[in-house]
Amino acid sequence: MKTEHTPGPWRRLSPGSLVIEHRTDGGGVLIGEVYGLYGHQEIEANARLIVAAPEMLAAIREALHDIEEACQDNAIDD
Repeated sequence: MKTEHTPGPWRRLSPGSLVIEHRTDGGGVLIGEVYGLYGHQEIEANARLIVAAPEMLAAIREALHDIEEACQDNAIDD
């Protein structure tokens, strides 16, 4: 699968900001800001979820690969 988003790891630069580290000198590029309608707790929760997205995607892809392999191993020939 081709990655069509800014690859991780992502980290929070400050509350409500997301930064992607992409250079060896430790610099990064701002990729987004998080806002919320219901206060600071919502913003914090959303920021944590967004920062975790690249790792969650990798875990989902690994699980899908494992499931596909298991299905092939258990396939019944007709």
